[in-house]
Amino acid sequence: MDTGAELAAPSVSGPNAVARDDQPKRRRPKPKPPADFPDEQEFIRHVRETYDKDREADEKNRQEMVTDTRFVAGEQWDSATRESRNRFNKPTLTLNRLPAFVAQLVGNRRLNDTGIKVIPDYGGVKRVAEVREGLIRNIQKLSKAQYVYDKAFEQQVIGGLGNFQVHLDYAHDDVFEQDIRIAAIPNPLSVVWDRMSVDPTGADAEHVFVTDRMPRARFKRLYPKAKATDFDGYESEAMGSAWDTTDSVQVVSFWRMRSAQRTVALMLDGSVQDIT
Repeated sequence: MDTGAELAAPSVSGPNAVARDDQPKRRRPKPKPPADFPDEQEFIRHVRETYDKDREADEKNRQEMVTDTRFVAGEQWDSATRESRNRFNKPTLTLNRLPAFVAQLVGNRRLNDTGIKVIPDYGGVKRVAEVREGLIRNIQKLSKAQYVYDKAFEQQVIGGLGNFQVHLDYAHDDVFEQDIRIAAIPNPLSVVWDRMSVDPTGADAEHVFVTDRMPRARFKRLYPKAKATDFDGYESEAMGSAWDTTDSVQVVSFWRMRSAQRTVALMLDGSVQDIT
């Protein structure tokens, strides 16, 4: 009868030591794919194909953003013209005035802090709305959210796209409680949005990819059970040349919206109840 347990024979020493080989080795639970996929391979195939299609659909905009960013940084001569002038020892002067205009817009943005106002809707309670608004202000304060908003706005001014994220972080090293945090995304091109999304804010996106390049040593420390493999995705000049290199590994997070059918009932008092 196969019980599925592995037996381990630990090494022991000493005159009174007794070796035991009947202690089952604890197995780490294997991650399960989402319920709408038959197995892990099918889920990975879906993720790869979706990533490739999203990148391909937006590749023109992404390349233009790289060009705009370089232009603001001072690379305002095209390579062919620069090489031609250098060949004949002609000057290639660059009088870059764009950073001043970018700073003016970002400065005006910093003078007007972003605030989130919670207003009770139909059936809501004003006191509850005030409590939630206070919680949101506390999250923004602890996250230094104004810097995050300003950085995303600066990216938008330079290249037309700015991103930031909301994530969970452990409150302390020795507890299970997690806090909501607002974090900046230094490279806006590390985010790949749903190609079918048309809302400028991405509110109608059904999925999104967020990539993060990290040193190989950090990858092994954070994901000791994971193996770095090629994701078979597209790469732009701002993202690097490969997912898996000698010194670094690129990790991708895949977020998607999932829907479920619910049964609701309209009660005699006008309230709506979920009776699923």
